[in-house]
Amino acid sequence: KSNLQAEKLFSEQPQLVIPANMNQQGMTEDQAKMALDPHAKTFVDPNTKGVVDMFNYMKAIEYLDPSVTLDPYSVIDVSMYRDALNAAQKDYPSPFWADLDKRFSDWNS
Repeated sequence: KSNLQAEKLFSEQPQLVIPANMNQQGMTEDQAKMALDPHAKTFVDPNTKGVVDMFNYMKAIEYLDPSVTLDPYSVIDVSMYRDALNAAQKDYPSPFWADLDKRFSDWNS
């Protein structure tokens, strides 16, 4: 739930990431500013579809053995994220959570 709150804060006040990363991660200012690059995106959502796509791609290029029969959906559990999102919606009402609900549905169903 705290990671979701951090994602919300970052979406509302992205400039706060610079001093936070410098302080908490020991980054230089230039390193911390990389989080604001429009091509750098960080989401808490587990993005099941993205993980499965990457798994299948890695098999296709034979980075993973193509004969692997693992179903990635069988080992991905999104319940902790779903519970945290539900709790955040209840404890910290905001329209922001509706966007995350939609993203969760799009990326994980």
